[in-house]
Amino acid sequence: MHRYVTVIQKINYVLFILVVFLLPFPQIFLRYTVVAWGISWLLEGRWLRKPQPSSFFVPCLLFAIWFVWEGVSALWAGHPALTGAEIERHLAIPMLLPVALWGVNDHYDLRMTRRVLMYGCLAAVPVYFFTMFWVFNHTCIEQAPEHLAAQWMPMKFFAENVSAIKHRLFLSSVEMIGIIAVCHRRKELQERYGTVEGWMLTIAAVATMSTLVVATGSRASLFTGIALIAITLIEHTPARRRMLAASAALVTVIAMSICIVEFHPRMQTFEWEHLKLEKLNADRNARLNIWSMALEHPQDYLWHGVGAGNSTVYLQERYAAHGYTTYIQRSYNSHNQYLTELLELGIFGLLLFCAAWFSMLYFPKKGKARQTAAYLTAIYMLNMFTDNMFGRFDGLALFCACMLICILYERIELPLIADGGRLPVTGIDNHSIG
Repeated sequence: MHRYVTVIQKINYVLFILVVFLLPFPQIFLRYTVVAWGISWLLEGRWLRKPQPSSFFVPCLLFAIWFVWEGVSALWAGHPALTGAEIERHLAIPMLLPVALWGVNDHYDLRMTRRVLMYGCLAAVPVYFFTMFWVFNHTCIEQAPEHLAAQWMPMKFFAENVSAIKHRLFLSSVEMIGIIAVCHRRKELQERYGTVEGWMLTIAAVATMSTLVVATGSRASLFTGIALIAITLIEHTPARRRMLAASAALVTVIAMSICIVEFHPRMQTFEWEHLKLEKLNADRNARLNIWSMALEHPQDYLWHGVGAGNSTVYLQERYAAHGYTTYIQRSYNSHNQYLTELLELGIFGLLLFCAAWFSMLYFPKKGKARQTAAYLTAIYMLNMFTDNMFGRFDGLALFCACMLICILYERIELPLIADGGRLPVTGIDNHSIG
């Protein structure tokens, strides 16, 4: 029996490492690995032991209650089959609750996890650039077979087509998490290679990942990146200078935001006079039209919603009412996670969803567990204004993997806090999990 448990534990850890590495890549590989990880965790039998709740138990509990509310909404959903598909898509969310209760085995190594995440994010850069370079030249050869010489790929082509492999917002979100992991590894790199070399490797890795984020053309990711810089500036400033840091962060956010608005290619077609949601215009940004139509009749969904997974059907009806046939053909969703929650689960479902996210900032203890949770929350809560982060498996897998990383951080930090030791921001880098 002991040998069985040991083997299952090792398999479970290897599958988790594989999940972390696959995060930047298409979800077809990621999906089956996550399912295999979940099965191996259950086979390990940790749930037969006495629970040792993580401080992330409350956020996981709130997300689990939100998931149950999705299931209850099938009672009044117009299309219960769509609710079933949504519940199946979100099954990874309640799986976090037992993990927050019973944790993971002792084979899990935080340093290795961060290292693999960094390698995966770095490997994704040449993979995506080479793939799109090959696709571009293949297209050129098909259109003009007499010109067989390879041509350099315009970055516009990359930005417009990379989402066919992995949606730009989800790819950028993973790379941002990778950047955070690299920054957390700086001390480790300095210990191994020296102070100067450690800094150079950290800067090179951050620059490489940032290149991919910029190349995707994701505007939301750039604004999110600015917010992360501001959070980092405030987080690493002593309390007595926190107000000064907050002021500097605000100036930085404003300045960098203006630069994005003025110079980002995809911002040049944005017409600010079209921001009024009550106006529909076929020439303006599609998201604004979608939000306008969705908010026309709040009485249809405000109190109980139309049922989980049914928001797109509701929107199709609104598109048809206004004659937006292109939106119907493309099956546009709301492109806003908060609006989706309001449409599907009503105002109480939306409030529960937001409460689960805000609890991520309140319940974790001090240290990198809380810091990582804050970064994850910032990335998701900002990106959810312009897309459905829980609408694709990519977003769910990244969320769950990051929650496990937060739990790993806490597993190291809690004994230090309990012993009364001082826990510096970078203090845990010298401790590994056995």
